[in-house]
Amino acid sequence: MPAEDSTAGLKNIPGVLGPIENPFERERRRLYADPVIDVPLIQYKSKYNPIPYLSSVFYYSFDYPLQVARRFFDSIRVVKPSRYYHQKFRRVPNIWECSTDDVICIYEAECQFRRDMKIDQEILEIVDRRVHVCRTREGENAAFRCKELLELQEQVQAAWKVKYGDIGTTIDAQKVLQKQKNRFIEDRYLARTNQKVAVQ
Repeated sequence: MPAEDSTAGLKNIPGVLGPIENPFERERRRLYADPVIDVPLIQYKSKYNPIPYLSSVFYYSFDYPLQVARRFFDSIRVVKPSRYYHQKFRRVPNIWECSTDDVICIYEAECQFRRDMKIDQEILEIVDRRVHVCRTREGENAAFRCKELLELQEQVQAAWKVKYGDIGTTIDAQKVLQKQKNRFIEDRYLARTNQKVAVQ
């Protein structure tokens, strides 16, 4: 059954647009805009070749009865149409807003941090994939034609390294918070020493 038929009987709910498009398919269509080439099937020319006969015997003795039975059971089964959504989580206080003895707040902040880190990883992978596709498509002119994508890749990698780099294999919200604190202290110290040098 096509997806349009499964959602045809649903009410028009305000704010609901229906089943979402597969993001991987949308990205593939956006990146690979080349026309699809149909490869012709090789037909068996010799009538003494046993492979087509054996495949037909297998198909009509095993595969075709299963397809008929599956179509029959699908026709009598009642299918509730379903809608798929991106799950949106409520934003909770970050780890620096939690008290040190509030275990529930720390746990929720840790879960939110892990979701945000997964999103940052996906952003990094999407940008890397776009750069790879651009380099493959442009060939020798990639340094010139893919300049904006390469700059974007450098910015995303630098932001990732600033936030998550040099922490180790187990990354959690408390370690990232301590790293940010150390970076702020270092920036403040460098600004103070630069002011002293400028005064002298």
